[in-house]
Amino acid sequence: MDGRSYSPTRIAASAILVVASAMLLVAAALAGPARNAAASGPASAGKVGGTLRVNLSTTDVQYTDPSLEYESTGWQVEYATALKLLNWRETKATLFPEAATSFPLVAAGGRRYTFHIRPGQRLSNGEKVTAANFKFAFQRANNPKMNSPAAAFIQDLGSVVTKGKYTLIVNLKKSRPDFASIVSMPFFQAISLKMPIDPNGVKVPASGGPYYISS
Repeated sequence: MDGRSYSPTRIAASAILVVASAMLLVAAALAGPARNAAASGPASAGKVGGTLRVNLSTTDVQYTDPSLEYESTGWQVEYATALKLLNWRETKATLFPEAATSFPLVAAGGRRYTFHIRPGQRLSNGEKVTAANFKFAFQRANNPKMNSPAAAFIQDLGSVVTKGKYTLIVNLKKSRPDFASIVSMPFFQAISLKMPIDPNGVKVPASGGPYYISS
């Protein structure tokens, strides 16, 4: 168990993904809803650390790389480990700002989305989360060398730019009323700027959610 502190609201503990033995072991960060204290309210007090074991005896996880995983079992891992601009509440089918300070400002006839990233967030490797981490997630998933299934969802993507450290601007070629849901997909979570372009996938990616994969 790793007791390093990665942000004021999140204490990460190690997680172990054992695919070969069909057993998923993920170590808990906080027992309460620690995803977005600013948007969801203070996290309830709970046990720090521990291990969650999930039996995967009849299935497997194809990838742990967020740009490549596109199966329901793998996405369960992604939703536990990802830090996304917008996320879905576990108890209600409603979106809420997670890494973003608020819902995006939509302009240019629905073709421009501006997100402001909440300062003070970190990935499990200690890397500070800025707008650049999300920009790279879009670029990496859209890179033809990755052959990512995410590319099908961002065919209307124009450009992704940053303004300062904590402002992300996504320009679309045409209006997309569903774009808020698109950015909630695990493909577009905050990733390390050091993450290589690898069509085989990175097995132990740094992540910013309440859990992370250790090995």
